[in-house]
Amino acid sequence: MPTHKGPAALAKMHALNGAPWQWPTWQGLTGIRHGLFPDDDTKLPRGWTRQNAVDVQSFFRAYQQQPTEEAKLSFIANSKGVSAYPGREFWNAWVNRYLPTWGIHALIVEELREFEIHPLTILMREGTPTFGRTPRPTYPWSSTLLECLQMLVQRSWNNIRMQINRMRTQHTEIEAAALATFKADLEIGKPTKAKVDRAIRAVARWKECAELFNTPDNVKKAEDMLAELRAILEGLGAKLKKRSEPKGKCAEVLPCNCPPCTVVSSSQDISFIGHTGLCKVAAVDLKNLATEEDVSDLLNLFDEYFEQEVNDHDILDPPAAENRDLNGVDGDFGMELEAKMSPASLAISLGFRTGLPPSFNRYRHRSGITPWDDPQLFTKVNPDDIPEYLSKLRLHWHQLSGLHSIARSVFSREIVDAFIAGILIGDGVGLGKSAQAILFITLLMQVLYCQERNRKLPRIIEEYPYLAGKEKIPSLPHLIVCPGTLVAQWVNEIKTFLVPRGVDIFVYDSQTNAAEFWGPDGPLARSKHKPHNRIVVASHSALFRDMSDTHVESKKAKRTARPWDSPKAKRSLDRTIFGHQFLTVIVDEAHNMRNAGRKHTAALRLLQQATVRLIMTATPLHTSSKDIAAMGRLVGIPHFSTEAAFEEEREDASAVRRAKKLDDDGEAVQFEQTQAVKRLQGHLTGHFLRRTTESEDFQGNILIPLPPYKEIMGILNLTERERKIITDRTETVKAALACVSSKGRPTEAFYLEYRRAVAYAMENPNEPWPSFQTLETWLEAKSTKMDTCARICKHYLARDDVQDVSFADGQPIFPEIVAVPKEQVQQTRRILIYSEFASMAPLLQNVLQLYTIPSLAINGKLSFDKRDKQVKRLYDDRDPARVFIFSSVGAAGLNLSIADVVILLDQPWSAQDENQIRGRAWRQPQKKTVKTIHLLASDSADLLIHDMARQKRDMFDAFVNKELGEEWSQLLKGYAPDAPDADDADDGMEKPAPKPSKKAKQRRDHKKQLVVVDRELPEISEPDSAMASEGDITMGGSEPEVTSDALSSAANVSDVDEDHNPASDGGVPREAEEAAKRTRSRRNPLFSSDDDQPAPVKGRAVRVREGATTSEASGCDS
Repeated sequence: MPTHKGPAALAKMHALNGAPWQWPTWQGLTGIRHGLFPDDDTKLPRGWTRQNAVDVQSFFRAYQQQPTEEAKLSFIANSKGVSAYPGREFWNAWVNRYLPTWGIHALIVEELREFEIHPLTILMREGTPTFGRTPRPTYPWSSTLLECLQMLVQRSWNNIRMQINRMRTQHTEIEAAALATFKADLEIGKPTKAKVDRAIRAVARWKECAELFNTPDNVKKAEDMLAELRAILEGLGAKLKKRSEPKGKCAEVLPCNCPPCTVVSSSQDISFIGHTGLCKVAAVDLKNLATEEDVSDLLNLFDEYFEQEVNDHDILDPPAAENRDLNGVDGDFGMELEAKMSPASLAISLGFRTGLPPSFNRYRHRSGITPWDDPQLFTKVNPDDIPEYLSKLRLHWHQLSGLHSIARSVFSREIVDAFIAGILIGDGVGLGKSAQAILFITLLMQVLYCQERNRKLPRIIEEYPYLAGKEKIPSLPHLIVCPGTLVAQWVNEIKTFLVPRGVDIFVYDSQTNAAEFWGPDGPLARSKHKPHNRIVVASHSALFRDMSDTHVESKKAKRTARPWDSPKAKRSLDRTIFGHQFLTVIVDEAHNMRNAGRKHTAALRLLQQATVRLIMTATPLHTSSKDIAAMGRLVGIPHFSTEAAFEEEREDASAVRRAKKLDDDGEAVQFEQTQAVKRLQGHLTGHFLRRTTESEDFQGNILIPLPPYKEIMGILNLTERERKIITDRTETVKAALACVSSKGRPTEAFYLEYRRAVAYAMENPNEPWPSFQTLETWLEAKSTKMDTCARICKHYLARDDVQDVSFADGQPIFPEIVAVPKEQVQQTRRILIYSEFASMAPLLQNVLQLYTIPSLAINGKLSFDKRDKQVKRLYDDRDPARVFIFSSVGAAGLNLSIADVVILLDQPWSAQDENQIRGRAWRQPQKKTVKTIHLLASDSADLLIHDMARQKRDMFDAFVNKELGEEWSQLLKGYAPDAPDADDADDGMEKPAPKPSKKAKQRRDHKKQLVVVDRELPEISEPDSAMASEGDITMGGSEPEVTSDALSSAANVSDVDEDHNPASDGGVPREAEEAAKRTRSRRNPLFSSDDDQPAPVKGRAVRVREGATTSEASGCDS
């Protein structure tokens, strides 16, 4: 049967009044808003000339005149015996070039995942070794659109199947390699650091593979290997997170080996896990294996693969240029009363007689150590002679004024039944939103303390005495929900501010057993503190996991579904996060929950348990004005959960679409967006706090009085060796993404090996990091980024007054250093290097040493005492080490303002991470201009991650290979990878399937026979010629106009033989009936609104019932 490809499907579809190029959503995906053949040359599709348009238009006419479908496919494929035709080669090349970048394949894959008919889902569900040949259903529908869409779906199915097959060929090899690291390496001879390192990497790779093919046997093997690794590391004396089975029976659907919660306020005994039998290593050998430093290196590697909480958030698209400044429309919000209040008057109003809350610490340590970690460092401090490692803890004016504004928003002067006790904290990055949230928690604790003892209340509370409009403040715990990678940061912030043991702090992440944590015997319930003195820090991923485990997904049709719909619970919520009430729920990085769907719904459901809601994001508006509506729903403003608000969103979207058609340099779009933002902000009045770093305090001074920092972007050309390895890693990412069969998007951990290769490319990712003895051997196998980093350090350490490095043509340019008398040379500069991966620090230090640069490094596995010693060495003028390496783990709270150069070896995922990294040096009492140098690998994901972190699209233009840039923009969003159609120049026909074996034929002979039942589909309206774009051609006048409702109708009638095994003949999977039922109310994702939905189609559909072979119904080759 002829192969269906993109150019053929789109050429065939264009006969339907110019479809799909006149559909608004298709226009948004492709950027082609005026059809294929507009009269104005400036509106032609990208890469087209007028002659191209004439040739393609002529080619389309000739294509439609071909007598049969097979002839059309041969004609468009330029098969042998078909004469040349103008426009054919251009059309095929153009579609093959851009179709993978439009995301159509990703939309199709999402639908396959949604209805559980993704090839890998079928494979795992059936438990068969293969999933058969490509299904080729040939439903006798009269609509050409359905035939075209069938062609596109078949193309996607082929693509997925090839990717999965490639991944499956490696499956056994990866497992064998992991087992060999135990049997052949660790059991033979004495264990070494390199052997354990190799085992960690091999098991990580196998575990990832096993989870992709998520069969019970594979998962069990992976868990056994991981348990063995844990036993080995614990045998080395490592302290790992406890993973014992919980007492009693776990809650339904939760695995019984989930690790229990982590109680930060008290130490825990770590039970050692026994060996699983995979490997026999003598305990004495383990004890003598390595030094403490070696163990720390192994633990860092283990953490990066297995222990770190991943960020469960969508990787964000950069907002359109017209949206970037809309967050600042109309200036500051929430400062109506506080703008002219001094710090002293604010402190008095809040009841902070010393300028700080009574429960706050008085000093902070430059190494990030808190009184919880080492109380001795903070006791008996003479205020007149404070040690150099300590500084007084002070609150900034914007933090005091922000707290005062929050209090006014959630407390009321009178008892009110329907009071909105929520606020959107939209302060810009760097203004300390987390500090304001912690201040609010302490204010509530202070008020409850005063009320219990009949003490005088703070002045602001005397004026606004009713929290949430109620007379009594309930004693309930506080809940902070943040990205997994920020959990440790939040815990450190709480410990930095609050006195030790004044509260209990609990961590609840995706590895915590929910039933044990929230149960009556769990740590939260056992706490000796009053409920309002308990703080739970939970990760986003834990919330989303619990929502999926405890609630039924809404079955409402998209047409009637609303973002505020509340799902039903599957079971009792008593032992879950949704079964508890909270005094305060703080949602950090709330923009990750802005889109309607499971994350937004989970946040809304959780916030029903809150007395007060603090919603925090630096970008209340990201992609469109509807983001503000989403934030308003989280705050609890009723208007944003009404039909009127929903209709406003639709009208705003329509107005913006109309504005985009105007050629006025975006002025019309900007106007429409600004009008919508101002109207929506009106509904937020009194519940919106927004300042930026450019905002002014009560005296007219900017809020952050620091010297400006300077950013230097270093785009580097990699070596041929590096590019080859990185290309291999890219293919691994693509294969893995193609194999993701479940709903939702992959996390950052999905790209771990690729990002490691960009930092240092190793041919075999299972091998330990190498060590180099000479500069010559390093240069033969160097990392361009590490080598450049070392050379930059060499330049800036030469003298304090050297000129800044710059970059051109993928290379660093070092200004000449003018010779001066030795006595005039100053060498006091300190340099910070950020590495995303703590396990790579020894290699980086090795490279620096080759350039005669001594260095220091810290990580999350160092004790507080050793970390403090490293920081003290950096501050010691007598110490030769003036370069300091750190990662996000273990760097919380560090004050390294002695440094004025920060080098980012790896690009972090978010702007908040960037801020934290730069903030190690760019903070009080910094007096110099801090230089932040970003090292970005050319033609790599570095450039796009940088853009997404900044919410811009600047670095995309730096891609030399634009196709690679577009491909990675799709991969980073978690979209299933698409690929251009294969060259059609040979024969345009699919090779015949091999003849079946005798046994296979006998098996098929026993199949039941299918009965084909025709059923009428609804009639369609006559085509409206006005729908065609100006200049478009219309062919095949008898063909009716096509609509997305036809898609739903088609899905409604695919009932399938229950005994059918898709592995045997590649036909329609047996679950299609259930999937079809779920699609009856769904709409085509290519249409963006009800207005875009065309009318129904008349035709016939096929119903597959017991009694016929699936191959007969599907039209598959036998």
